[in-house]
Amino acid sequence: MRSKKNVQLKKQRKEQKRLQRQLRCETLEERIVFTTNGISTLGVDIDPLDQSDLQQPIEIQPLSSGPVDSGVANIINEYELDGAGQTVAVIDSGIAWDHSAFGNGFGQGHQVVGGWDFAENDANPYDDGPAGFHGTHVAGIIGSNDNVYPGVASGVDLVSLRVFDDSGVGNLDWVEDALNWVIENQDTFRNPITTVNLSLGTNWNSDNVPNWGNLENEFRQLERDGIFISVAAGNSFSQFNETGLSYPAVSPFVVPVASHDADGQISDFSQRNDRVLVAPGDTIRSAVPDHVFGNSRTNAFLGSSGTSMAAPYVAAGSVLLRQAYEFVGTENVDQDLLYEQFRQTAQSVFDSATGQYFSRVDLEAAIKSVIGDDYANGRHRAHDLGDLGSAARSVSGIIGGNSDVDWFQFTANRTGEVVVNFESNDLTPQFSVAGTEFEVTGNQLTFQAQAGQTYAFSVAANEALGRFELSANIESSNDPTANSQQVGTIVSRQLANQSVSGQQWYQLSASRSGQLTVHAYAGSGDTSDLTLEVYNSRLERIASGNANEIRARVDATVQQGESYFLRISGNQSDFDLRFDNLVNIQDQQVTVWGTGQDDTISLDLDKTERLSINGISYNLNPSNINQIVINSGQGSDSLELNSGNSDRVLVHDGLIEITNSNRPDIQVNGVEQFQLTGSGANDQVRLIGSSGDDFLRHSVNGTRFVSQGRTYQLDGYRTLNANLAGGNDIVRLFGTAGNDRLLLDNHLAEFRSAGQFIGVNGWNDLQVQSFAGHDIANLSGSDLHDQFTIGADESIRQSDSTFVSASGFERVNIVTDQDQDSIHFSGSEQDDRLKATYSKSILTNDSATIVAEGFARTIVD
Repeated sequence: MRSKKNVQLKKQRKEQKRLQRQLRCETLEERIVFTTNGISTLGVDIDPLDQSDLQQPIEIQPLSSGPVDSGVANIINEYELDGAGQTVAVIDSGIAWDHSAFGNGFGQGHQVVGGWDFAENDANPYDDGPAGFHGTHVAGIIGSNDNVYPGVASGVDLVSLRVFDDSGVGNLDWVEDALNWVIENQDTFRNPITTVNLSLGTNWNSDNVPNWGNLENEFRQLERDGIFISVAAGNSFSQFNETGLSYPAVSPFVVPVASHDADGQISDFSQRNDRVLVAPGDTIRSAVPDHVFGNSRTNAFLGSSGTSMAAPYVAAGSVLLRQAYEFVGTENVDQDLLYEQFRQTAQSVFDSATGQYFSRVDLEAAIKSVIGDDYANGRHRAHDLGDLGSAARSVSGIIGGNSDVDWFQFTANRTGEVVVNFESNDLTPQFSVAGTEFEVTGNQLTFQAQAGQTYAFSVAANEALGRFELSANIESSNDPTANSQQVGTIVSRQLANQSVSGQQWYQLSASRSGQLTVHAYAGSGDTSDLTLEVYNSRLERIASGNANEIRARVDATVQQGESYFLRISGNQSDFDLRFDNLVNIQDQQVTVWGTGQDDTISLDLDKTERLSINGISYNLNPSNINQIVINSGQGSDSLELNSGNSDRVLVHDGLIEITNSNRPDIQVNGVEQFQLTGSGANDQVRLIGSSGDDFLRHSVNGTRFVSQGRTYQLDGYRTLNANLAGGNDIVRLFGTAGNDRLLLDNHLAEFRSAGQFIGVNGWNDLQVQSFAGHDIANLSGSDLHDQFTIGADESIRQSDSTFVSASGFERVNIVTDQDQDSIHFSGSEQDDRLKATYSKSILTNDSATIVAEGFARTIVD
């Protein structure tokens, strides 16, 4: 049997636990400060207000225009956002819905659309406790409709969830029930519950949730549902004198809100940590029930302070911010997005008590950065519509506030009447045109424009927010191209002895899709006063050029088979015109075509990053290009290429393929003269011979390869391999003044000279000439019947189909394993010395040493 003492101790512990979960409000100095305090104290404990306080409450400015409004008035005036379409759940002491600030009603069709009293367990959540008015005051900050003391979001609906009884006593179990009610009823009313406000708390100061905190599961679910949860940070900083938050503000699933005063400094009483948003909470006047004044005043307002006043400011601000996001089309707006937007647009405020900086909410900046200004609010930064002609140019836009004016500009491609049509379900346009007379008929703007001139017009609206569609074109009955000169289909063409006085038009068509380049070259005068413009068949300008004293140029992107017009303006009595349609730069590929005549092409991807064909240059950006294809036409065409280091070059059947991990791939088809300048680093060249007679020559001046009537000049590579087959193929290799090495094995020759490697296979006639230096040749027999002839300065290997000559080498090593091979030594004019054994013969003189091994037959002259 349990003792009396144990039973009493258990009851005391149970009572202590119950008290820890209760909530309270308290007064601070001479201001009424709202939030809860005291995890071990029952009751509201609000000191009675004397009649002097009631008759003359603290005088402050209204929320919407006072020093703590953080731009609420500007938001209302500029954007006309009011929170309509959303509902805020106020978990507090109830709402006196018969107050004029809330429309004097409760339920469907009223601003306070519903709720529940969890203290008395009924559907009458009215703020009628003798010590009450806290919930009414909080609700007024959120959504008051009073003209003098409006709330932050006056168009929002409210739900009253009462968790304090008539004595001002509340507990966390009731709050938990209220949160579950929100989860279950978030879509019950005409407008969804998007926000919950909790201006309550416990006597707690920490950065961690207490072990008795019982609201975390509900907070987690509400956050997952996208609902914003604004919670008062607590008013006990002077008690704890260190950073931390009350519970439930410390929950990681809510947004804690601290208070600042009229000067923007954190209020002395406000608890704080690095997660808080800081909002107005000092002497904020809002609605209170009549019973606060002993029923002597109707629809009363009272100024009060506390983090309880700051939390509803942020709650209502989140409603407006959510409304702004939804207006611009942002989907899945949730607490995380809203909180981060508040933080990113906040002002940094220094707190001398902690030496830290905190984020003070700037509601106007937060909303403005969401709605933004899609088109420049000034003529000097007008949105450019480009060239405007008969085809309509269309844009979509937003009028994002009463002061928003969107400016647009364009350059007229033709002379005629500009027609601007405006379409919107929400807005009535207000047009203006800079420096030009105009007319407005309904939603249409018209004015006259001259071809080649630039114009600017603006559109605004009386309504604060709305979307619009705008289209513009130029209607014209005049055809300036009626007497244009016919140029024909352009590949490459030149017109000499041209003149212009005012303007001259030329009509042409494109032979292929790509770049149309037109040059005007000076004759007896200069071309600096000429303007070149290209128009499409609808007389819409698609390109304009530039000019200097020597030439004027314009480049336009054209489509194969389409007709175009060139308009030349100015005064010039003698100039030549050149038209080229030879290059296409599109989809990270550059394609070049020849003219059918003798073309000269150069491509430099390493230094100038420029392509040139017949003197016409095009700037390239290799980092934006994957492939370059050069298609040579008829005629004798030449290509000079410098593509950078680490190239891999393949030449076969008139096709040149170049790959480089850091540069675009290059493919060249059919050029007759090709010159490659490598870097001398890691470049590798592979040559594949034809079935005809090929010729390969290598020296210190580079390598020249002639095949099928084409000549390839290759300089600056590290390695070259040539595979020759068919025909009578001739190879000539010349050494340097350095140490050269020749290796001849069967039908493969490898020559190393001046840091370069040349490998040749399949020749008919190979001659290698060495010069000064310590040069060595290693010669092996082939699989044929070879005859070696060793002279004073030349070693020859000869069979029925191949001929090899190595001359000028200081040391020659000859090896064969064929029984039919023979070697013939012929003496020189020097003092020769021959030493012969059964398997080896060594011939030496003052300039060379020849060693021969494995020959069955040796002849000596």
